[in-house]
Amino acid sequence: MNNVRKDKFILEKIGLAKISFVQKLETKNKDPYLNGKLKLFKSNISQEFKIWENDGLENFLKEFEDNNNSYFKIKYIESSFNNNSYLSIKNFQPMTSEEIDKSFGKELKEKQDKILSRLDNVLVGNVSNKGRDFIKEFWAKNQDIYSKFIKEYAAKGMHDASPVGLLHHTTKMIEVLQLTMKQQSNFNLNQDGIDLIYIGLFLHDIGKIREYEEGVPTNLAKVTHRALGIEIIVLNRDLILEYYLEDWYYELIAIINQHHGVYEERPHSIFSYLVHLVDMYDTHITALNENIIANKENNTVRVIDRDIPILEKNPVYFDFK
Repeated sequence: MNNVRKDKFILEKIGLAKISFVQKLETKNKDPYLNGKLKLFKSNISQEFKIWENDGLENFLKEFEDNNNSYFKIKYIESSFNNNSYLSIKNFQPMTSEEIDKSFGKELKEKQDKILSRLDNVLVGNVSNKGRDFIKEFWAKNQDIYSKFIKEYAAKGMHDASPVGLLHHTTKMIEVLQLTMKQQSNFNLNQDGIDLIYIGLFLHDIGKIREYEEGVPTNLAKVTHRALGIEIIVLNRDLILEYYLEDWYYELIAIINQHHGVYEERPHSIFSYLVHLVDMYDTHITALNENIIANKENNTVRVIDRDIPILEKNPVYFDFK
């Protein structure tokens, strides 16, 4: 029975959706369908969706790809297959610009303001006046990068795959770092070292503003966000050297290049290793929570740990409101 597609609720639901990714696939019987990711209005997670041939597959694909529409009013059914939950879209209609501004636009601004306030609280309490002046001048010089940084997705689907996801992921990491630094007496770092770990973490994923465009990989994704991030830092070398030593500049490059750890370039610096640990923590914890929510009707959840792919989830311990 686990291999049988099932709809959890017969009644269709109505919602507003921001589509981030769509691909056309085929079932084992060669029946075409669309598979992708979306975020419902007022939801904090990205969810998988499917559209079947009889539900307007080609029309949806035309709206998304040819007409560049990514915001839709949808009717959907919550479904599952092999204990993987997804939304089965039965009907859809592109949203108007006014509808987008009143819903997702307003939601986006409110979310940005709240997260930026949290981020500022940590930086003000830990980064030196010199470091905060550098951050201000860096963003002033790179306003196009800043405008994308505060609204871009953090990933296509693994975690924080929604608008403002990159800013949210970075802020959660900064908060975890603050607790870690307090517990470990700042690892005996001096103020330039403290500035380096906070600012390095702040900018570790900066390349994602060129790797993604509203969560969709760009033609530069082949370079990886690590290389794209290093490019941004190199272009700002002179500015960095106005504030810090040349080695500080290279440590910053090491953080951006090595924060994926064993999955990419291994850390060769204390700073890049520490950012890697915090990054892995937030990525795994966030993905776990998102998968618990997405699979609230199932008894198992999939996680991104390569050695632990599936976990049991007893519904008696959860209360989804």
